[in-house]
Amino acid sequence: MVALPPAEAEAAARARARLAWAILLASLLAFVGVIGGVIWGVRFYREQSMTPRTATLDVVGGTVLYQSEEAVRETVAQDKSTLQDGDRIRTTAEGGMALVSLPDGSTIQLWPETQLQIKQLRTSTFNNNRSTFLLVQNGGHTRVTVAVPQTLERRFEVQTPQGRALLREGSYRVEVGPLGTEVSAQSGSASVTGKDETVEILRRERTIIPPGGTPSVPTSAARNLIKNGDFARGFADWAQGSRNEEDGIPGQVSRDEQDGRWVVRMRRTSAQNKHGETFLQQTISRDVRDETALTLAMDVKIVSQTLSGGGILGSEYPVMLKLRYRDASGMESFLYRGFYITNPDGRLTTNGVQIPANQWTPVSIDLFDDKAVQPRPAHLVSLEIEGSGWSFESYVTNVQLIAE
Repeated sequence: MVALPPAEAEAAARARARLAWAILLASLLAFVGVIGGVIWGVRFYREQSMTPRTATLDVVGGTVLYQSEEAVRETVAQDKSTLQDGDRIRTTAEGGMALVSLPDGSTIQLWPETQLQIKQLRTSTFNNNRSTFLLVQNGGHTRVTVAVPQTLERRFEVQTPQGRALLREGSYRVEVGPLGTEVSAQSGSASVTGKDETVEILRRERTIIPPGGTPSVPTSAARNLIKNGDFARGFADWAQGSRNEEDGIPGQVSRDEQDGRWVVRMRRTSAQNKHGETFLQQTISRDVRDETALTLAMDVKIVSQTLSGGGILGSEYPVMLKLRYRDASGMESFLYRGFYITNPDGRLTTNGVQIPANQWTPVSIDLFDDKAVQPRPAHLVSLEIEGSGWSFESYVTNVQLIAE
């Protein structure tokens, strides 16, 4: 072994010392990095970790069917059962109704013939940072009540075949049918998306996503449940005719144009003081238990009538509204409202209202007014507008059944 000169030996010793210190410092930094990474990883996991949650199903009425994600067939759902990610529920047409309660206090009311899947219910595992509630509605009608968020960030989304709706605290109606998806806000606000286009709806607004289309411009949440109420399409969606002619003289139902709009004239002439009827009839078949307001309105004009008031029984009027409906118990009921212009003989005018002759008169009935309509309508079956009595001539137009 050759001894190095003192200067070179000292330089080699310093080099070894520097290397040792470098290795030591690198090891220390690596150790600190590992510790820091572990700490960061634990913190990230605690912040990002999401835990599946469950919902509760209440069977409100009728038959409700249940299917788990792994099951092949549906079974009858049990009241107070637990729902988790992937579970599906379906309400039947024969009065099936259900209520789903989510972990944050939000609820989803399902009306008959509705399909809903719990796609994802998650909240942060170790803190109150985030929650994600994803629902899939493939058909039917729901009332979604979104509670005050219990986490700093919440995503509450309802997905449908036509698009999706991101809901914030509030109350919403979601209806999925052949014409697409309709989302309306009773309170709160929502972002509704279809084909990568999004619109914002606010309180008392609604939008419609047609199949394969984009959301419509937000409009008023009020909807007219009557089709072709302005008769712009003739008698489309209406049945009409004459019936019960005691003297064999039929009445006529025709469409005329007056004052720049289409109107329907109901006329019967040359009656020999015998009863006869003309009618317009439209099937509605609509559950209205989810509505907060329901108003029947139209414009009426009576030119003439030969039978005084409402006739002997107070049931024959030149214009008579007959709304057929069922109440919450399923019992069938009728709302009658007649209109007349003269009653010289003092006949009965049960459910009748006198209006000025030969003058358009707007009429309106609050169907949820307990003093005017009993029992409260739950399911509307049909609306009939009748002209009856002896000879008469009357007109109607602008028929509306406004629900909100």
